[in-house]
Amino acid sequence: MADDGFQWVERWLDVWACDMRDPDLGLDLPGRASGFLGGGYGENRDITEDWEAEGGARAVGVINATLGDLPGVEVAAVMHVKLKAAFRFRGEPEIPYRNARMKCGVRLRAAAFA
Repeated sequence: MADDGFQWVERWLDVWACDMRDPDLGLDLPGRASGFLGGGYGENRDITEDWEAEGGARAVGVINATLGDLPGVEVAAVMHVKLKAAFRFRGEPEIPYRNARMKCGVRLRAAAFA
C-alpha cells in the first residue's frame, strides 16, 4: 500500500484490534499479545503496558467513535484487515480500508495522537 500520509494510523488500529480481543466482547480472539524490546533476548513484556503508557484506551475510544460514523463497507474493511473477520467485498477491501484509516487518522490527529 502506497504511503498516503496516514501510515502512522496503522499502529493505533493495531491497538484498537488488540482491545477488540477482550473476552467480554465475545469475539473469541486471543486476549493478549506479546511485545518484544530490541535490547536482547529475554526482554519482553506485555504490549498492553506500552499502550496504557501512551493513552491507548483514549485512542481506542477515538477509533470506536470514528468507526461508528463510517459507512458499513469501511467498518467491514477495517474489521477484515485488522481482526481477520471474514467479509465479502465486490472488489478489494484496500480502498474502503484506506478511506477508513484516513478518517481515523484525521480524528486521532485532532485528539493529539499524531
